Amino acid sequence: HSNIPISHTLNSTISICPTIFLILLFTFFAIWSRAQAIGQDRATIEYVKDACFLTEVSGKEQKHATAFCVHPVGIVVTNHHVVDQIEIGGTINLIANSGQPNQETLEAKLLRIDEKNDLAILKISKVGIYKAIEIANAPELYETLGVTAFGFPFGKSLSLEEDAFPTISV
Repeated sequence: HSNIPISHTLNSTISICPTIFLILLFTFFAIWSRAQAIGQDRATIEYVKDACFLTEVSGKEQKHATAFCVHPVGIVVTNHHVVDQIEIGGTINLIANSGQPNQETLEAKLLRIDEKNDLAILKISKVGIYKAIEIANAPELYETLGVTAFGFPFGKSLSLEEDAFPTISV
């Protein structure tokens, strides 16, 4: 080794360092992302899935969208543009457990609309206790925080069978 100049050895070591750094960084993110995935609470995901509905509105045109229960007595929120062809007091179908063996179609009445904020409030007609998600102001939210989205982004288009309802996307 005495024939190898010190500058050559130093340059080789420096050129290996970025490679080792990148490998360590990649390993850290792979382990971290796996930990994040494992950290997802399955019970919470299932609970929120049960609080979501596929909305089916019939009228001039048939529309499908997502709605979610915000109160256990069956108060449900969806978007105004989904129900804009329905009058206050009109009926909307909510598909509970869409695409599942226990799928159920529930009738809901349109209670209120807020066109400016694109919101609509519905009330499920069938008396019962429904799983509801909590709406809260969470000041600990920050940019780049992980988010899980639930819904039916393409209405019935993601159904595996013709004239069937799709399962919820998470």
